[in-house]
Amino acid sequence: MAKKKLSAGFYISDSSIYMAFVKDDIVTKDKVPSEEFEKAEKMVRKFQDVVTCVSDPSIVYKNVMLPQELKRKEISEAVNLQFAELNNIQDYRVYHIMTDYTVENGINVICVAVPLKVINSFAERYRGRFTALDLSIFALWRGAVYNRKDTKKPVIITAQSNETIYMAAGRETIEFVREFSSDASADFERLRSIEYYRNAFNAEDAEVVELNEEESMYAMALGCALMPYDSASTNLLPQEYKRLRPTEMRKPKWYEVAIVVATLAASITAVPYVCAYRLDNLAKNYQANLIRAEMSSQQASRLQNEIRQYREQIDAVQSFRIQSYAEMVNNIRYALPQDCEIEKLEFKITSTQQTDIPQKFKLPKIQFGNQQNNQQSNPQNNPQSNQQSGQQEQGNQQNNAQNGNSDKQAQNTTISPSDSPDIISIEAKSKSIKSIGLFIDNLSRLPFIKNVSVGKTTYESSVYSFTITANISPM
Repeated sequence: MAKKKLSAGFYISDSSIYMAFVKDDIVTKDKVPSEEFEKAEKMVRKFQDVVTCVSDPSIVYKNVMLPQELKRKEISEAVNLQFAELNNIQDYRVYHIMTDYTVENGINVICVAVPLKVINSFAERYRGRFTALDLSIFALWRGAVYNRKDTKKPVIITAQSNETIYMAAGRETIEFVREFSSDASADFERLRSIEYYRNAFNAEDAEVVELNEEESMYAMALGCALMPYDSASTNLLPQEYKRLRPTEMRKPKWYEVAIVVATLAASITAVPYVCAYRLDNLAKNYQANLIRAEMSSQQASRLQNEIRQYREQIDAVQSFRIQSYAEMVNNIRYALPQDCEIEKLEFKITSTQQTDIPQKFKLPKIQFGNQQNNQQSNPQNNPQSNQQSGQQEQGNQQNNAQNGNSDKQAQNTTISPSDSPDIISIEAKSKSIKSIGLFIDNLSRLPFIKNVSVGKTTYESSVYSFTITANISPM
């Protein structure tokens, strides 16, 4: 192999990083702990190629004999057919390596199927740190047979690394590969594979070279360093994960520098004008947005005022309730004792929030008695009432007639829904103090009457004249 300058190979184990460097015709080796990967990177900073290798039990190898007259495209199709039994063949990177071993009209081909997840996992972990990725078995062969004197004689290389046994055999080129785990049957599999190669490849005199673990790791590192010079090798590393080579960062030519400088100068000259133009447009946009925002704010304020007014009106309407004045009058009539009569009854509105509501609602003079409240007044305790029962019955008939007229007048009176009187004032007469107290007690029991109070009381011609005021609560 013709050698170039500055290529390095890495083999990364669990505890150490094995390195091999090729500088012209000189090969050197080194090793650093796995924790000092940055140190290893600094050592190969100026190297043209930095290569490593990977191995996995899921990688599939096959040795097949294909007709020699097949073209390159036909060989690729034939290799793909070798892995037809694999599920999801699109998840594998399939390629092949041509060997020098031929039998009659057939040629031996090593077919390889590498799961893409193995490649992508390694590439993602070491993004931008390597220029190429090879398989460990091919790196082992390349490093183990480096500078071998007799290339015509078959040789079998066996090595062990990371609980995996590698076997690679061939003459001038690799002809047979196999990987298997180092379990209890490892020795049997190794001997069986050696015997198979000797018989199948006409290599009874093949020499067996066994490498210990450290020797095999250095051989793999050297094989990685030699990969850029092997035309039969295949780089498995995707382009987007590759490391940039020093030669790819070439010095620009004078006219390229001139173009860049001219472009930069034009950009510097144009930047203030472009910025001024953009700032002017931004200022215009901000001004237009400010005007629209001010108009929107005024409109929103106007709508809020209207909403507040409507809400106040709704709250005012909802806070009142249409009172049944006829029902009030009837209840007051039933609360009137036998010896009392009403001279005047007024519904008053004293709330300062209802300045537009009439301040007074008057009913005509009402004189009436109450048979129901007569029972409550207990006639046995009032002998005078028993003596005047005849006169009272006649008075009740007159009162009932007057009450009928009063009910009609109250029912025919139109009251605005927002009219909600909160004070009732009654001027009445009574023949006894007891009747006054009974009237007050009956009023206080009505559900829409509260805070009953007696005002001025006078006595004249055996008749008590008195006034009563009370608060009205919604029914």
